[in-house]
Amino acid sequence: MTLVEIINLGVKIGIVVQVFTLGMHSQAGDLQHLGRRPYRLFRSVAAVYLVTPLVMVLLLSVLDMPGRVKLAILLLSFAPGAPLTPKQAVSAGGNRAYAYSLMLWIALAAIITVPASVAILSRFFGFQGEVTVLQVAANVAQFHFLPLLLGLALARVWPDIARRVSPAFDLINKAVLVFFGLVVLFAYGSSLRQIGLSGSVGLFVFGLASLAIGHVLGGERHDTRSVLAVINSTRTPGTALLIATIAFSRLNLVPVIFSYLLFVQLVGLLYLRWVRSRHLEPPVTLGGLGPGIRPRGRA
Repeated sequence: MTLVEIINLGVKIGIVVQVFTLGMHSQAGDLQHLGRRPYRLFRSVAAVYLVTPLVMVLLLSVLDMPGRVKLAILLLSFAPGAPLTPKQAVSAGGNRAYAYSLMLWIALAAIITVPASVAILSRFFGFQGEVTVLQVAANVAQFHFLPLLLGLALARVWPDIARRVSPAFDLINKAVLVFFGLVVLFAYGSSLRQIGLSGSVGLFVFGLASLAIGHVLGGERHDTRSVLAVINSTRTPGTALLIATIAFSRLNLVPVIFSYLLFVQLVGLLYLRWVRSRHLEPPVTLGGLGPGIRPRGRA
């Protein structure tokens, strides 16, 4: 088995574990939360699948960087929302129902948007994929839709079992991510250096712009702003790697996508720390007489 085949297998395992875990963490009413709020659903999905890719296209038209970095950014712009990010957003005061509902809708939409992204990249940007759109659709359905349904079914039929095994799957997901991150660092160290300053700046700008778009379009409430910002910026590296390894394997996009993962983790941690400092401060006490009032401007 070649290194590319090993990474491809690891990507698929990671996606299955991530999406299955998302299904287990979800509750019966999560999908309906945004389904009953069509305007918020439209605005959120538009921010993720329309506004962010369009902004990336505009930025890439003015930023000078290697072609494969541009392609990696385009792939990432079509692959939003790592399945474990709802927990991060909720820990910073995000709305739980909104976070999981949005992730479920994003995971379902990937069946359409990921194959469409390959078609768009091939038709309008001159990047010729090595597989058909139907082949990509079959892969996404197999590694997104099926594990999502299985996770939802487990949480619905055997909720106690789902709660017990969920931490183990979280740990497996993190272990897979760390392991293959180390594999990429070991195998593609020279390729990482070839990204260069311009490519690194482009990846950083992409992460920052994605955060800003989610924050601005997340509504007036801080508990939805932070959720959309985090989900929009933490694009799913597994989905992007899936497209890269089956459709653009000759372009060696793996190190670029992992580099973005490192950049966005740094930017995202700073953003979440800022959110917590603004909205999760303890209540002010007045002369020891009990809880007082939060400072004005805190939601």
